[in-house]
Amino acid sequence: MITGDICDQFETSRYAIMKHLNVLVEVNLVLYEKKGRKRLNYLNPVPLQRALSRWLKPFDEIAVTRLNELKDLVEGSENEND
Repeated sequence: MITGDICDQFETSRYAIMKHLNVLVEVNLVLYEKKGRKRLNYLNPVPLQRALSRWLKPFDEIAVTRLNELKDLVEGSENEND
């Protein structure tokens, strides 16, 4: 989106929106391209994806363990009924 369209989505000043966008650019979450007087802003999902992977990775192992336990429990119950 161009910066003006982003500003139109919020009930705050253009200055405040620009300040927030600049912070997001500094931390590489938003990339932008200047086209004349317009600034096109793009979400950069890569840092979010990396953070999500890093934060959730420990829970992956727990989830896999729990699912395996559930599988064993269900399959064990089925084998007992044979």
